[in-house]
Amino acid sequence: MMFKASPESKDLFGKDVPDENNNVAADELTDSLIPFYDGKNVLVTGGTGFLGKVLIEKLLRSCVGISTVYMLLRPKRGMTSEQRYREFVRHPVFERIRSKTPQLLAKLVCVGGDISLPLLGLSDQDRHTLVERVQVVFHVAATVRFNEALIEAAILNTIGTKQLLELCIGMRQLQVIGAIAGQLQGAHPNTYTLTKAITEQLVAQYADRLPLCIVRPSIVTGAMAEPYPGWIDNVHGITGIMMEIGRGTISSIMCDERCTMDVIPVDVVCNTLIAAAWENANTTTTPVRVYNCTSGQVNGIKWHEYGRITQRCAVRNPTKHVLLYPGFQFRTNRLVHKLVELVLHFLPAYLFDALVRARGGQPIMTRLARRFQRAADTGEFFAMHEWIFRNGNLRRLGDRVRRDRAALSFRCDVAGLDWETYIEAYMLGIRRFVLLDEMDSLEQARAKLRRLLWFKRAVQLAGLLLLYYMCVLVFYSAVV
Repeated sequence: MMFKASPESKDLFGKDVPDENNNVAADELTDSLIPFYDGKNVLVTGGTGFLGKVLIEKLLRSCVGISTVYMLLRPKRGMTSEQRYREFVRHPVFERIRSKTPQLLAKLVCVGGDISLPLLGLSDQDRHTLVERVQVVFHVAATVRFNEALIEAAILNTIGTKQLLELCIGMRQLQVIGAIAGQLQGAHPNTYTLTKAITEQLVAQYADRLPLCIVRPSIVTGAMAEPYPGWIDNVHGITGIMMEIGRGTISSIMCDERCTMDVIPVDVVCNTLIAAAWENANTTTTPVRVYNCTSGQVNGIKWHEYGRITQRCAVRNPTKHVLLYPGFQFRTNRLVHKLVELVLHFLPAYLFDALVRARGGQPIMTRLARRFQRAADTGEFFAMHEWIFRNGNLRRLGDRVRRDRAALSFRCDVAGLDWETYIEAYMLGIRRFVLLDEMDSLEQARAKLRRLLWFKRAVQLAGLLLLYYMCVLVFYSAVV
């Protein structure tokens, strides 16, 4: 909760947070958002994904009156749905619930199924249960790989959505469906944005038959506050880039640093989805009401500033897994970028792997360099362009939430967000939750970083001396 605020309340960092209701008289506050979910049976698809985990945790912890959260879960990696469920409830994202109110996890029920299979792969009994009992559906299942094969992306993002909507038509008590859609409209640089746009058009065809709403997030990033500040559990997209900046393995990024980037914390997306479902319950609107969950027009930040803060945080709180002293540049010249990438990314990786191979170890640096090159290449389109999103529906929803007693628990925008505090929490989250590097190793990491700084300076000095020596040779050769 990185907001400038009055001193009456504190966030998880011990900093002040605002009283969202301080301009609204107590007798003017509504109390309907959280009570709306009392006694409700909710179906969630994509619950094991980054967004899905935070959504389920938020529903269980904040909407304590909820009756049941059904979670569609498929067999995977040789594990049955039930085995995956037992593993899922032990995930660190539920640590707050397990330590304070473990009984809430009993409300999470596994339903064996697969969004990519006909009829969602449901058994007759499970299908009957969902049709008879579910009142709210949150559809967040999708493949988020930008380079996914078109057929796979279409099956998961489009055909799976159609099958879910057909199931929802038969739900006897259904009140609302909240779905996540892609933000980009128009030309599409990858299969993800293409299939998500097609899916949104598909959803619109059901607007006269189902109570629907759509939330379109921009680039989803680590948590602002919930379940923990900076919480993250993957290295997709910008998270992987930030992690490698912190480890010192990235020196050049193709990006127009003058552009406003548009990132949105995962908990803000989940809050918006929960609040949008509340606002649209029992209503059918044509066209479907869409909430652009973005930051650019609310509290934007330039790529240059975001990168500068990221590098500063990487030096302030280094990880023990740092390999080189952090330092990188944004570039728009592809030729220069590729040359720097070859010399400073791949050449050191090849040399490192050669040393490891000579010692009988398993080389990994070249493979990692290629993996993050692919990640950077797929995200390049978004880093070289800037978009303006209309978010009138989100602003209206935020105003309505601020008039509700649940305002502090369901922030739907990033107005007032202090980006430096957020990015520092994000980098610490990558350090803790992805690299599994606890804070007790910080002094050790700082000592290592100081050694890497001296090594960097020594290499730079050696390079200058070599350049001087070559210039002298050329000069004397010309004189002679």
